[in-house]
Order: sequence, then C-alpha cells, then structure tokens
Amino acid sequence: MRVLITGGAGFIGSHLSDAYLQRGDEVFVIDDLSTGSIENIRHLKENPRFHYTIESVHNQPVTAELVDQCDVVFHLAAAVGVIGAHLGAPLLDPIAGLVLTAVIAAVAWETGRTVTGRLLDEADASLVATIQTIAGDTPGVIAVSEARARWVGRRVLAELTLELAPDAPLSSAHALGEEVRHRLYHRIDPLAEVIVHLDPAGDDTAHAAVSHHRL
Repeated sequence: MRVLITGGAGFIGSHLSDAYLQRGDEVFVIDDLSTGSIENIRHLKENPRFHYTIESVHNQPVTAELVDQCDVVFHLAAAVGVIGAHLGAPLLDPIAGLVLTAVIAAVAWETGRTVTGRLLDEADASLVATIQTIAGDTPGVIAVSEARARWVGRRVLAELTLELAPDAPLSSAHALGEEVRHRLYHRIDPLAEVIVHLDPAGDDTAHAAVSHHRL
C-alpha cells in the first residue's frame, strides 16, 4: 500500500511513517518544515520505500501528484492552527482549517478529473505526444503515423505505427522496432507493454488487401 502523510516530518508523522514502513508499505511525506524537523525523518531516508518532499501542501500541483500516487492519505499538516490556538490566537485554527479545506478541495477536484480518465483507460494527450516524440527521434524512423496509449491500473499499454524505408531488410526493420521499444521503456516509467507496427514509408498500397475490412 502507498501512504501519503502531510506534515510527516513532525513527531506524530515521523512515527506514523516508521510504523507503515515496518509493515512493508511505501510512504510518501510532504512537509514544509514550518513546525516539523528533518531530524525526525533522518533515520528513514535510507529506506528505499520512503520518499519525502520539502514543500507546502498549498502547492496544488505537487500535492495533487502525491495524492494521485497513493492509496491512503493522513493529513497532519494543520499544526499551525492547533499551535496558534494553544498560544492564545484561536482565530488561526479556523483560518488554517479553511485554507487547508480549500487546498484539499482543489486537489480532490484535479485528482478526480485524472482518476475519471484512468477509470476509462484514457491516456492524456501529453503522454501520447511524448511517445510519438521518442519514437520519431529514433534514427531510421521516417515518421510515426499512429500512436495510442491507455492506462491499465497504474501501468500504460501503448501501440504505434512507424514508417520505415521501404527497402529496409526485415532484420534491420525488426531491430529498429526493438530500439524504439527499448527507448520507450527507459523514458516512460509506467510503460508495461508497447506494440510496434512497421509500415513501408510512402507505400499507399501496403494495406490494400485488408482495407475493405476497416471501418
């Protein structure tokens, strides 16, 4: 399980992180160190399943990305309001609560849009564009005539059609297709599988035999 702890560099957050790591879970912490301390999590930094980000939860893109990666969120980043109330400034408590509620609502909205697309196996246009760019920049590829991708859980399945020199030997064309797949695997971490179809560039009759079967 992937666990996100906001305010995770505090006393409670660091102990919570430790407990989940001991269970074998993966832990992500975000904390701006306004009340927490890096010393509280220093002993956890060597654990490969522990990840920390020194940033405020008010940074919506960063928080949204972390929320999107995790299965469970523990929100401990309201310490400013609690401490303010304890020191005789009770107005800080509701103000901090309202600010954090607005941030969480914005993050939830953005995450909801992403998750809805994921539920429909939708891959965003930027991911497809990245696949096209990586494939198109491979020496020997004349053009990328088609590229598609979809999410399956946390993994990506991709399919693309490459145009190569018509006189390229079969072994060379196959090697080039494998080189494109190799580059994609290295550049796109969640990529689980990629199917590459090879077409002779400029040959409009390459699919003539099956063209009447296509919609």
